[in-house]
Amino acid sequence: MKMKKKFRGVYDEKGERRSKQEEAEVARRPAVVMRHGRLSYNVAWQPLRCTVSYYMRDGTLALVSNEMDIRRCCSVLRQLRPHLEESAMVDQIVRQQAAGYLLAYFESDQVIRSVAGFRYSENLAYGKFMYVDDLVTNSDDRSQGFGKLLFDWLVAAARERGCEVLALDSGVQRFGAHRFYLVNRMSIMSHHFTLRL
Repeated sequence: MKMKKKFRGVYDEKGERRSKQEEAEVARRPAVVMRHGRLSYNVAWQPLRCTVSYYMRDGTLALVSNEMDIRRCCSVLRQLRPHLEESAMVDQIVRQQAAGYLLAYFESDQVIRSVAGFRYSENLAYGKFMYVDDLVTNSDDRSQGFGKLLFDWLVAAARERGCEVLALDSGVQRFGAHRFYLVNRMSIMSHHFTLRL
């Protein structure tokens, strides 16, 4: 049975609304698996780590919690940001974390498959929003659904925090990424201008 879109532990596996007591119990126990298209993954909100079942393969979707986790994500992140060496990237991520930057990754078979860097903010244009700084899938693992899985998790996280918009910028040359974002119902809303100083 298809579950309702608002799945923050409020609805059970049959799509029926839970009582307040049941919601509290769900929040304390390991998350249930939800079917979403061909993907199966955890939806009871666990902000630091959750177990993911993906095409019969188990994996972990987690937020980095230490420098070792950051280093493990660097080889994938450097495919998107090749101008940064690993040590400089780690230092910058640590600095950005002090300002609210979060780094999430999906791992299966002890391999980091996809990584997302994001933050929460608020402005006059969007109200509350999630800004995705970095979203990249390991080059050997593209077109296998790992980016989609992480993207869906970001959308759920943004909704959970009461965001009205998920926003990101994508380089004009990244045509494959543009197709991915458009397929996932994102819209091109503005031009982004920069001035190198």
